[in-house]
Amino acid sequence: MRQVTVTYYTEDETANVGEDYGTLGSTEPVTGTLTFPPDVTEQMIAVPIIDDNQWEPDETFLIKLSDPTISGKLDSDAAGQSEVELRQGMEQCVVTIIDDDEPGVLGFFDQREYVVEEACQKVELTVVRQNGADGTVTVHYETVAGSTNGEHDAVPGKDFKAASGTLVFQHQELLQTIGVEIIDTGCYEKAVQFSVVLTNPGGGALVYKKGGNNFATVTISNDGELADTVNKLSSAMGKRMDAFSVSTSSWREQFVEAFECEGGIDDDGEECDPGTFDFAMHFFTIGWKVLFAFIPPTDYCGGWATFFVSLVFIGGVTAVVAAFAQMFGCFYGLNDAVTAITFVALGTSLPDTFASSHAAKDDKTADAAIGNVTGSNSVNVFLGLGLPWVIAAVWAHSTNSVNPVTAEVGYYVPKGGGLSLSVAIFCALATICVTGLFVRRKLFGGELGGSKVSARISGAFFVSLWVVYIVLSILISEKTIKVPSWM
Repeated sequence: MRQVTVTYYTEDETANVGEDYGTLGSTEPVTGTLTFPPDVTEQMIAVPIIDDNQWEPDETFLIKLSDPTISGKLDSDAAGQSEVELRQGMEQCVVTIIDDDEPGVLGFFDQREYVVEEACQKVELTVVRQNGADGTVTVHYETVAGSTNGEHDAVPGKDFKAASGTLVFQHQELLQTIGVEIIDTGCYEKAVQFSVVLTNPGGGALVYKKGGNNFATVTISNDGELADTVNKLSSAMGKRMDAFSVSTSSWREQFVEAFECEGGIDDDGEECDPGTFDFAMHFFTIGWKVLFAFIPPTDYCGGWATFFVSLVFIGGVTAVVAAFAQMFGCFYGLNDAVTAITFVALGTSLPDTFASSHAAKDDKTADAAIGNVTGSNSVNVFLGLGLPWVIAAVWAHSTNSVNPVTAEVGYYVPKGGGLSLSVAIFCALATICVTGLFVRRKLFGGELGGSKVSARISGAFFVSLWVVYIVLSILISEKTIKVPSWM
């Protein structure tokens, strides 16, 4: 064995020496010589990578090998004589520099509806940069006559001065404003509207189009008090919507939110510092937050990836809850039916209860709360019950499993087993519950809310319906209540 040397050098492709790799400002390729002593088969080539804060596509450069040489003497060989060759097709490699800068997304996130007076002379609209602020990015803006519904169009040159241009966000800059001049016509007229639209982002940034955040609407009004009120309400609602938004654009954003303890939002839309209860809930739920942060962000595949992976996660959590409930029931001597309608049902349905309560507080009507409960139960019935039964039926048919009672292929719910009676009791109590909601509308003017006394009485009544169902179902499962043979 003898010592071998080989020369290496770099060659630009989309990456440039002195800008992306090598020594900053240099124009000379990175070169060097590798020496392989006897019995050494590997050596490393180190090429410095220049890190900057500017977004750019992934770039590549080449590292090439040349002039392999053997040194030293062996028998009659002359020193320096080349007896080694580079393997064909292996003389070079491609190095890809992956960009790790997040340029962010741009949009009218703070406020999308502006109402101004004719005499204000100028309206300023705020464009916000979110989910990253590395590097310099740009976005084009342009005024467009009219609003999204095409009613009461403002006329360029008469109601406002048409404007267009490019906003430039420097590194770490988060806010820019667009100024549009308003023309005072000096005469009374209906409120007219125009829009400002963001297009053609540059520097790797994106324009966030979901929810219409890529445009803002300006209404020119003759009522100054109305304009001030609408602007305040629009700003407050925008902050509240951002606070309760569940949309995410990256896994990093989700994990950051999972570890953060956030406060609430007051009536003015301003953020409040987290209280003791917020910190306590964050401590008890951080494990679940981190677990569900692995779900794909809502911006991926139009939200479908989030939907399907969420179902898988929910199914996994339900399986864990069911397993723990079964172990608990086994420990205390409870049968599976009792644990299913108590611990498993509570573990899977209490989150829906809290979600419905949250929806009711943030909506002026009960629609969101009732819709949430209805949708949740639809998932439980259609997917949680219907899908397993379909799978079981397909399996029974494919394996030709014969029912020993009916002598037919498939599964069945046995008569007298208690399930039919339990479902009948549930339907009766559900009818009483819905009737109670109608009674509340007549007595208190709404299904939810009212005075504290009426709310507590109603709450106790609805909880008692659940307790009655649990007690009767347990008595049925324990054979204390005799089930008719025809059920």
